[in-house]
Amino acid sequence: MRSPMKILLVAPCKEGQVWRGQKSHFVWSPYSLTVVAAHTPPDVEVGIRDEAVETLDMDELAGADLVGITALTANAPRAYRIADELRRRGTKVILGGIHVSFMPQEASTHADSVLIGEAEGVWEQVCEDLKARRPLRRYYKAPKFHSLENLPRPRRDLLRPKAYGVPFTIMASRGCVYDCSFCSTTRFMGNKFRVRPVREVIAELESWPGKFFIFLDDLLHAHRKYIRELLTAMIPLKKKFIGETTINTADDPELLDLTARAGGLGMLLGIESLSPENIRDVRKGISNKVEKYFERIKAFHDAGLMVQGSFIFGLDGDTPDVFRKTVDFAYEARIEACNFAVLTPLPGTDVYARMHREGRITTYDWSLYDKLNVVYKPKGLTAEQLQEGVVGAYREVYSIAGIWKRLPLFHRATIPALLYNLAYRRGVYRGWGVGGERAGIAWRVPFRQAPLERPEPSAVAAGPPGFDPIAITDPVPGETGPPVPGDGATLQVPAVG
Repeated sequence: MRSPMKILLVAPCKEGQVWRGQKSHFVWSPYSLTVVAAHTPPDVEVGIRDEAVETLDMDELAGADLVGITALTANAPRAYRIADELRRRGTKVILGGIHVSFMPQEASTHADSVLIGEAEGVWEQVCEDLKARRPLRRYYKAPKFHSLENLPRPRRDLLRPKAYGVPFTIMASRGCVYDCSFCSTTRFMGNKFRVRPVREVIAELESWPGKFFIFLDDLLHAHRKYIRELLTAMIPLKKKFIGETTINTADDPELLDLTARAGGLGMLLGIESLSPENIRDVRKGISNKVEKYFERIKAFHDAGLMVQGSFIFGLDGDTPDVFRKTVDFAYEARIEACNFAVLTPLPGTDVYARMHREGRITTYDWSLYDKLNVVYKPKGLTAEQLQEGVVGAYREVYSIAGIWKRLPLFHRATIPALLYNLAYRRGVYRGWGVGGERAGIAWRVPFRQAPLERPEPSAVAAGPPGFDPIAITDPVPGETGPPVPGDGATLQVPAVG
């Protein structure tokens, strides 16, 4: 009797962040791989290996019939290294995830097959081809976005829950009606909302004995009728959660109150910029009214919800004073947690297409595309000012004095916010190697300085090796595919160690 087929699914780390035996308070379980595992036929053995919490056993991976590796842009080089080593050993590899969905030709030079877009509706075909011992297609892509009804329960049983700071994550909806220039969600998941039946979401939450979880939805409150029904059904569960929404949700105070009563502790808000011109340029003018920022953030606070503000530095309208203004705003608005990101031209975004066209991208080393390194030519400030400014902003707001200035007093979210800030501070001051207690913007100690030498214009104009601006909604290239620029090596990387 032949042994069952075995598939191992791998979530790689970004280079330099490979697991070192320490639990991270900011690591949550790889939801996408639990979904893929759930769509694997029952007669196929499946496992999940997450490099964020364990060391990969290359011998074990090489013994599988198929290894599926997911890739974000920043960890794509690591995914390629793992894939290259496994293929050298004769193991079949399929790559998936948002990066390879927008760079399928590049990815195909490192894998036997590439899965473009969402896995539902197409992963089953991959498994059938594997079981029938048919050659894998060069590309797999579902013909349309899949319904979110009657989905199988994610295979969280394949994870090590005690290894994660947040072991339980869930999605109730997918898609985004906004089309922000720096984001690829709309292109990847569609510009219409798809929602899961409320009863199915509640049943999944009831299956989790823990009390805290994270909603991974890009816009939790976008479908108002649906989210009201879901939040109301969540109240008896007495769980706690955080999620992401738009700042204009504050215009519906009853919905904010319902969110808090359902167990909401706080929401991540894409504030992005204090400049109306920048907001218009990134196409967030519908939701982000700069003149209403203070009153809207206050509305979240009045409902008992913590605010995690997300800001982008390096937009075309930014000048060197943007860091000081943003930090002062965070203090005045008492934003409990701050995310600062360097504008990053991620494949699949309009920012990427525009900067590539303008010749402003200075490196295609994807490992630097982590929103903390400068990989393009800014307009209103130098690359050095931008690199140093984002580090200085982080170091100031997560200094002891900076935390104290932002935390609300005598608020239901004060204790959770304090704990979050102390954990985040540990990452800023220890894990990122930018320690010290001096306050002040523009410290001259960058995170990890991206190479600032400018490539030859002809090299940038040609795009990265394997450059392919294909939209995942377009027809998949034929089996032979368009020619890949360069020699097809894409990235010169050493063997996995």
